[in-house]
Amino acid sequence: PPPHVLRQPPGQRWWLTKYMGNDKKGTNLHYSIPMKAGKVKKFVKRNPAAVIGYFADESSKQYQEYHRVLWNIAFSGTNTSAAAGTVTGVKDEHVTVFRDG
Repeated sequence: PPPHVLRQPPGQRWWLTKYMGNDKKGTNLHYSIPMKAGKVKKFVKRNPAAVIGYFADESSKQYQEYHRVLWNIAFSGTNTSAAAGTVTGVKDEHVTVFRDG
């Protein structure tokens, strides 16, 4: 990317992908905070909009798709201000969206 892009958020994500990612697209970089189930309530209260994904484990297909969608949203250029989190180790896999705590 050109130097003026590298100083902006998309460029900063590009640097993270280049130096911390395992693949060229950077799909392994997640924009979701891993957390325990007990921390969800506090996380939701701190963020005006929050998306929490609950999954059995990190190897599930749904877990991978959830992170792929978050990555696409982060790089789409849309103005999203929702925080994202992930809880693993649950039986019932689902995604919940919270608004205004």
